[in-house]
This record gives sequence, structure tokens and C-alpha cells, in this order.
Amino acid sequence: MIDDEALVTLSGRYMLVPNPCTTEPCLPGMAYAVEADGQCFFLVQDGRLLPYSHAWNGWAPAVADVVSVTGAIRQQIDVRGNPYFTIEVIQLASLGESDGSLLPGV
Repeated sequence: MIDDEALVTLSGRYMLVPNPCTTEPCLPGMAYAVEADGQCFFLVQDGRLLPYSHAWNGWAPAVADVVSVTGAIRQQIDVRGNPYFTIEVIQLASLGESDGSLLPGV
């Protein structure tokens, strides 16, 4: 259970980005994250990165949607010594749909 005092709410873009290197050898993959204030926050549930999109209260976000995410933020260190941030998702909600401007090739 997450302590309520540790919860924060961030607003940003729902993105699919390369996952941090968490194994040796490093296994490439993609994970969902929220990009807020120039920082990437990897979405996790039960401490695990989310490699697939979830529906949240009946709503499924699309890449580049503007969202609000509430959860506990933790700084992690990958196997190469690089820091990254995770947010253990309690709630994810829409703040608006993408206009396509952040999608590659658009």
C-alpha cells in the first residue's frame, strides 16, 4: 500500500518510449510513460513497467494524449548506473486528446 502523503499528481503527455536497461544483458523494449516538465516518468503497476497500454476507468489513452497521473514517484538506477523515474499509478485521466504534433512522422 502506498502512503497517501507520498502521492503526487503530474500532467503531461502519454508516451511510448524505450525502457530503461534493467537486466544484464540489457533487453531492448518499450514502456509507457508520462513526459512532464521535460522529464520522463515510467508508468508502473506493482513495481513493473507497463509495456502495453491499459484502460483506466473505461478510458484508454492514446500516445501523445495529455493526461493527469497520480501516484508515488521513485528514482531508480538502471544496470548501467543511469537514473530514471517511475510513478506507481493510482489514477490516470484524460486532460485532452493529441493533435498529432508529437507523433513521429506527422
